[in-house]
Amino acid sequence: NLSDPELVRWEKPSFDPLYKRPSGLSPGGFRDPTTAWQGSDGVWRMLMGCADSIGTCEFKSQDFIHWSYAGSFHDSGDDMWECPDFFNVPGTTAYVLKASTAGKDWWSLGSYSENTNVSQSDSFQATSGEIKVSGNLFDHGTFYASKSFFDPKKSRQVIFGWANLHCPGTDWAGMQTFPRSVE
Repeated sequence: NLSDPELVRWEKPSFDPLYKRPSGLSPGGFRDPTTAWQGSDGVWRMLMGCADSIGTCEFKSQDFIHWSYAGSFHDSGDDMWECPDFFNVPGTTAYVLKASTAGKDWWSLGSYSENTNVSQSDSFQATSGEIKVSGNLFDHGTFYASKSFFDPKKSRQVIFGWANLHCPGTDWAGMQTFPRSVE
């Protein structure tokens, strides 16, 4: 609701706001949407983690309400990619594709091309090596499931994630990390 920038009043939409899992995709392998971004053509885009060697599924929307599956944005090769993230490196034409898999947060630097056809995915071409193959890690500790946002005041991308504490008898105990600037 654009008349409520402080998000004080919440209204249930009259439509189903859930994204539909693409047909044929494993039920357990569809999660963790990115922050949506608007392309130069005015179309909204969003990525989701997808299994079955898809890596990242791309969805597009003309109105930010009705979304449709456009296809695979970038293939994973063999893993389920969780918590994908995608952003421009401020002040450059380079882009970062990030994914969480195999207990680590991996990144790849590359180029991005928009496809103006809303029923077809855009493309990302890695130039620094592929996710998980290149050795490009955001952190060499227990940093996982990160998300980022753009800080317009300082023109920087800020990332934060989850650190597993490896408490005895659990596999889930953890905490949020301190935010850090992506440089």
